[in-house]
Amino acid sequence: MGVIMKKEIVNILNEVVAKSKFANTEKDFFNCVSHSMIMNAFIQFEERKKFYLQDDYAFNHFMSEETITMFNSYEFKKNNKFFKKFKSEIVKSAMILSNCIENEPLTDIFKELFEIYYAQNDQTKFAKYIDSKLTKDLKVEYVSFNYDKNDFCNVEPTGGTGFLLYSLLNKISRKAGLEEIQKLNITYLESDPFFAQIFIAQTLTNMFNHNLDFKVLDIYIASKARYYDCGGYKEAGHVMIVNQNEFVAKRVLEIQNN
Repeated sequence: MGVIMKKEIVNILNEVVAKSKFANTEKDFFNCVSHSMIMNAFIQFEERKKFYLQDDYAFNHFMSEETITMFNSYEFKKNNKFFKKFKSEIVKSAMILSNCIENEPLTDIFKELFEIYYAQNDQTKFAKYIDSKLTKDLKVEYVSFNYDKNDFCNVEPTGGTGFLLYSLLNKISRKAGLEEIQKLNITYLESDPFFAQIFIAQTLTNMFNHNLDFKVLDIYIASKARYYDCGGYKEAGHVMIVNQNEFVAKRVLEIQNN
């Protein structure tokens, strides 16, 4: 089912490309889709505590009309003209991707989607851009983790769409479950805002769909050289930090254990 759903998005994108007169149609499409997913995730996180307190709770619709302003006033922007023209296709694709993530936790959905797309459209500038990035990530990126004396897991910087990080999280989840994931301090580092936005979209969607509460999720948009030169401080493109909601994390474990 997952592959079929991803192919459905590729078909939607191919239709959009055929109708579009925008110069960066494919990138604008994924930018708007991920933007919608992030907005939806923010809404869901606001409602999670209500859910666990058993207050009134209802699924909120995707919101994509606003610029997303992150930590340190960093802004993720989308092409509003493009969004208005293809709003139905964008929101439908965002919902399909969210369903894919619900069915396939801790899977790099966007990487798989990109691979399907550039297999069909390998001559496009966007396909070459994506292919180059994903190939580089698989060859030279890395994820390392070490348990310190407090038994917290520190995941070192890694970038891209999140493939290697999700591989690690899958191993930890299968071995030790949600309780161990709640001990993770994750630092994500990526120089390209497009890929950082993709990562944030699917990671936040994973978090609210599967009750993943990391201890800390820290996100930087900067080169590795600049990050390390600055010692990992805010000056090095620190755009987002998600701290654990201790009440929700506790309730998740109580429900799981019961």
